[in-house]
Amino acid sequence: MQIRLINNQNKVKFDFKSIERYTAYISNKFDSDNNRSINIIFIISDEIQKLNKSYRNIDRPTDVLSFSYLSGIDDTEAAAGPVVIGEIYISPEAAHDNSIEQGDDWDIDQEIMLLIIHGMLHVFDYDHEDDEEKAVMYNIQDSMIHYIRNKNWKRY
Repeated sequence: MQIRLINNQNKVKFDFKSIERYTAYISNKFDSDNNRSINIIFIISDEIQKLNKSYRNIDRPTDVLSFSYLSGIDDTEAAAGPVVIGEIYISPEAAHDNSIEQGDDWDIDQEIMLLIIHGMLHVFDYDHEDDEEKAVMYNIQDSMIHYIRNKNWKRY
């Protein structure tokens, strides 16, 4: 699967090159079809708050929002070339705040990795609305993070 990273903010610095490397690894764990793609867009908190209000009717910033387009894709679109199957919006400001809360062995790049995995799970229709779904989703998320961190994830 192809990943397009778009950094539409400049308030928070993070290791964009590392994120490019590990998103390639992460995306292939979800889907190895190169005729599919996901856009990952980094935006400021004000913008993610607007999206959160517009799509979820929650008027506050959040760390990640995901939009899945899988149900609207037909075989003819997929055969025509890369089809966007989802978009993930991430607030690096919120990721920075989250990383501070996690402690000294967690940084913004690892938090962004977590948010990308979490967002991709939502694109592929995983959810955490009830305890059973949450257990499945978080088990996959935690397994991927654990694997990447143990393999020195910055090399991906």
